[in-house]
Amino acid sequence: MRTIDLSRKVALVTGGGQGLGEAVALALHGAGAIVAINFFPDSQGINRARAEAVAGKLGERAVIIPADVRDLTQTQAMIEQTRSRWGRLDIVVNNAGILRAQDAEKPDCGNVARSDRHESDRRF
Repeated sequence: MRTIDLSRKVALVTGGGQGLGEAVALALHGAGAIVAINFFPDSQGINRARAEAVAGKLGERAVIIPADVRDLTQTQAMIEQTRSRWGRLDIVVNNAGILRAQDAEKPDCGNVARSDRHESDRRF
């Protein structure tokens, strides 16, 4: 198995508090990276708690950052916060999922294709 050394690299994982985002955050950290874990700030605090749990597993080389990645201002602030804390940003994993109400009511794989394909490119 090949290993990769990400020592001194800074990674930002959107939606890093659960599921695939959590797995990616753990893998990046395991390879030596510093990891910023983004979460959507929900009113119940569930996403914060999940992100804190992941950061707790990672220790000093991790931080949590709330931001709604649908909002350009919040996304830019998240990136700036990461850069301010560690002086750089080397890796971005755009993992956050956005579920629209109509998608949940009437699942359709075409909804993904119809969404703005370049929305995330504008953010980063």
